[in-house]
Amino acid sequence: MNILIVDDHCLFADGLKLLILDMGRGEYQVDQSYSGQSAIDLVSSGKQYDLILTDLNMPGIGGFELMQSFSNRAIDSYIAIISASSAIQDIQKAYAMGARGYICKSEASFDMQTKLKDLLAGKTCFPDELWDTLGPDQLQPENIARNSNPVLGKRPMEVLNLLAQGKSNKQIAAILNITETTVKFHVRTLFTTFGVNNRTWCVREASRRGLIDTDRA
Repeated sequence: MNILIVDDHCLFADGLKLLILDMGRGEYQVDQSYSGQSAIDLVSSGKQYDLILTDLNMPGIGGFELMQSFSNRAIDSYIAIISASSAIQDIQKAYAMGARGYICKSEASFDMQTKLKDLLAGKTCFPDELWDTLGPDQLQPENIARNSNPVLGKRPMEVLNLLAQGKSNKQIAAILNITETTVKFHVRTLFTTFGVNNRTWCVREASRRGLIDTDRA
């Protein structure tokens, strides 16, 4: 699973990388960029990432601008914010822009590690206070109403179609030439996106929304 850390504080970025590598024990490939522009240059060069963890307040291109830039370039990596800001307006904006999560740097190390594990497992992860500020119609995975279609990137769609064919994680990994860890990440993310908890219902929900044709899968 390929991960990119974007943070202008080198010490924090280096420490976060070591933490993730220790958690994965060989399952994760972690790169670092110390500015928003260098992250854009790296991704634009063709390097693909499953998850991008970015700070918000950086010189030049900040986290929100980085998310918008990736959206404009149709980069389909999942993005989560790790920031010193605990302002509810920043958390709300990250959620509204489609971030997978928001972790405050002030979190205790154990809590941060727990939330990182959730993100790396493909789950969403936001501070509890966010949910108190949202109306019932906003409390949906990926901030997408149940009867509308999420925008899935190329890799998630490939995994989804192979799920529809009944392929196992090991088979999907071999077909797509990716690791089983990466497959598990995308499967769990699909579950979260569709609000389901197993492969069968994931395929059914995707079919219901017209994203896949199970008769041809």
